[in-house]
Amino acid sequence: MPLATTQVAAMVTLYHSEPTVLTNVDSYLNQVGKLYVIDNSEQPDERLREALQLRSPRLLYLAPRGNEGLGVALNRAAEQALADGYSHLLMMDDDSSLPAGAVEQLYQTAVSRPEAGIISAAMVDQSALQADRSTKPPTIDPVLTAITAGSLLNLAAYQVAGPFQEDLFIDWVDLEYSFRLKRHGFPILADGHVRLLHRIGIKKKIRLLGFIPYQWRSHNPVRLYYKFRNSLYLLRRDQDVIPARFKRRFHKELRRNVYQILLAEPHKGRFFSLIRKAVADARAGKLGKLEE
Repeated sequence: MPLATTQVAAMVTLYHSEPTVLTNVDSYLNQVGKLYVIDNSEQPDERLREALQLRSPRLLYLAPRGNEGLGVALNRAAEQALADGYSHLLMMDDDSSLPAGAVEQLYQTAVSRPEAGIISAAMVDQSALQADRSTKPPTIDPVLTAITAGSLLNLAAYQVAGPFQEDLFIDWVDLEYSFRLKRHGFPILADGHVRLLHRIGIKKKIRLLGFIPYQWRSHNPVRLYYKFRNSLYLLRRDQDVIPARFKRRFHKELRRNVYQILLAEPHKGRFFSLIRKAVADARAGKLGKLEE
């Protein structure tokens, strides 16, 4: 029996999730001891709930009847995993999946590197999936940050670093925690032996001026509000642990988001109204769920 099934619990957060979440859940359900499914949908899909609960008695479905944010869901799962006696928590998104044996590989890496706060999988974008032609052997390397999906959290490190920051609501919850783990002396390692299949935004294509092909990854205006607000707030607050190169790269990404809105997104007024609010709220330190 793989040791991960006795030491690792998993969690996944749902929010108006598509039926494909069932296939994604099936990819790792039998690789862990227990799976906590936290449904943040305002009106959970009862058919989806039934389909999930029929999959295994080891699956615990929780629906708080409203979107409490990613941080609350992560903390609820981490505390439940500790109460259930697990040493590690695998964090997943509803649009992500893992190959067979992935969780055991992540866990064995965690056992061999007990000082690590997170062991993360290497991410493969499902919308641009191609055969891996690399001839280099996979390695395990230190990284600055890890996204939520495909990350194995050391719950001993969680108890030291504290809970996820809930008032960020969504976006940058994982990056803020990465910086906090670093501040507490827990490195983050990326295990190249494990490939996470993950969808990044919605890929859109148009023809500018009717003939110039252009494609980009689109996020809705509310999601961009959280991205702009939380990143600008944390890049200033945590500047002692965030390298200058990361700040430059992320400011460049925010500018690219603005250019994409100008070039290609419809409803530009809605986008820029929320971006202006995000900048103002970041400066004022106003966090929490967006109120319009």
